[in-house]
Amino acid sequence: MNVVFQVALYLIALGILVVAFLLLYRREDKKQMMRFLYKLAIYITPLFIVVMLFLVDYRKMAPVLNGISMNDQLEQSFENVLKKPYRTIILGNSRTYRGINPDLIDSSTYNFSFDNETFLEQYFKLKYLERNGYLPQLLILGVDYFEFSFISLAMQGTYSKYFTEDYNSLMSSLSSTEGVEYSKSENIDDWFNAKMSAIFGRGASQYLSYLGRRIIGEPLSAPYLKENGQYIINPVPKANEGDFMVRPSKVESYQKEKFEQIIDFAKTRGIKIVLLMPPCRAVELRCYSEEFKNTMDDYFHSFELTDSIYYLNLSELKGYSTVDYMDETHLTPEASDRFSQTLNDTIKQLR
Repeated sequence: MNVVFQVALYLIALGILVVAFLLLYRREDKKQMMRFLYKLAIYITPLFIVVMLFLVDYRKMAPVLNGISMNDQLEQSFENVLKKPYRTIILGNSRTYRGINPDLIDSSTYNFSFDNETFLEQYFKLKYLERNGYLPQLLILGVDYFEFSFISLAMQGTYSKYFTEDYNSLMSSLSSTEGVEYSKSENIDDWFNAKMSAIFGRGASQYLSYLGRRIIGEPLSAPYLKENGQYIINPVPKANEGDFMVRPSKVESYQKEKFEQIIDFAKTRGIKIVLLMPPCRAVELRCYSEEFKNTMDDYFHSFELTDSIYYLNLSELKGYSTVDYMDETHLTPEASDRFSQTLNDTIKQLR
């Protein structure tokens, strides 16, 4: 929301309050009412000043704490991937976006993953690379047990800048499908509530933290996108033993279709594929039945009929515990580096 608009709303509210008290002033004892107004001004003025300073300074502070926006991350990712040809491209969701350091795979790897991406976006990303003449020799494709279960419309507008029209047509046809994770609301009331919640909920607490660190001179850090495509969360949060999560166990036909189209796309163009399931915490793996996991593993293994496709299920890789995670599912940057080195060593053995 525009800061000027926010300030205008508060000025209007203050004006209404003043008019209300002036009307009361005509009915009540003037001396008592004046004392009340003076006290009210003493309490409201500092609060009003703080709110105004917060609203004006919040936009300057937000990039310092939150890093670049998701929209800017995605646009920068699409721009960086075309800066030079890469031998290896990584596609996946937030688990690979944060969890694989391309610099530790080899000298010519780019992490083209993004938050909440599914096989649908990844298929069109490959077509985007082909149109621009930047197809890789090796594709590391992140897979998860839950990844067939949903689509996300949150970044459709940004994706549509880089994908062909058939992407928009497909998304439009799927927008009412069960399993859509998020759709932008057209309701102005919902939009306003979401904005206010973000600004005065999480935003206010972040702002107080920001002011405190700025006052004591503590260095400020923020999440950032590396040139190699990996997204780094900074400062690094810590996972807890009591973390809880829910993952769906569904396979939607449109995601299965796009996954198999990715496989066919790569095979017909001579691109080798590593289907990769990164390490998972026990709290995540417990979301799925053994039968469902075995069914999905068999499905992924079924594509290993040639020497150009490999399935690496590293979900239960030893050596990772709660301290190696930032939350329920994402590795810390340090653990990501260790995993990337292990992944590189494992891929070398496959070649």
